[in-house]
Order: sequence, then C-alpha cells, then structure tokens
Amino acid sequence: MTKKTVKEQQHLETSEGDYIQIAEKELCRRVGASYPSKIPIQPTDYTWTQEDENDYREWLINLLSKKGPYRHFSKRYISKLADGFLSNYGWKINGNLPEGK
Repeated sequence: MTKKTVKEQQHLETSEGDYIQIAEKELCRRVGASYPSKIPIQPTDYTWTQEDENDYREWLINLLSKKGPYRHFSKRYISKLADGFLSNYGWKINGNLPEGK
C-alpha cells in the first residue's frame, strides 16, 4: 500500500457535508449574506439575477466535478444535483418574488 500525501489525505477526508457547506458559504458570499447566520435565512431574503444564478450553477458544477465525492459522476448527473441544490437553496430571481416581498 502506498503512503498518501497530505493533499491526497485531506481530499479523502472531505465529505459530502463539507461540499454542502462550501456551496452554502459561496451562495451567501455572492449576495452579501453572513455565513453562518445567527438567524435562519430564507430564500426570499436575498435576490439575484438569472445571470448570477447561472454563474453560480457553473461554479458549483465545476467544484463538484473536479473534487470530492461526485468527481466520478457524469457532468449531466452533477448538473442535475446543482439544479436541485439551487431549487432548494438558491435565492429568488429578481422579479420572481411573491407579493409583499
């Protein structure tokens, strides 16, 4: 058995939960929200443009396809994961807010 480098060991220790935290942190950074927040943040608390969402989506796909537990999956599958993440956790697109927000 070969000895793993520190970088390889760190890579193996990064779990799925760690990538969710990385994605959440970047999601908040892009709209100026604090992370982690002391109060629960709702998807309607912040907005972004469709262009912002598309850029984030590409960032997330690149992150998941190059590192971590998803790197061996197809790009199509990772794209669906990114879409699901954005559907659940993404900010509302400017102009797509419910009345009163």
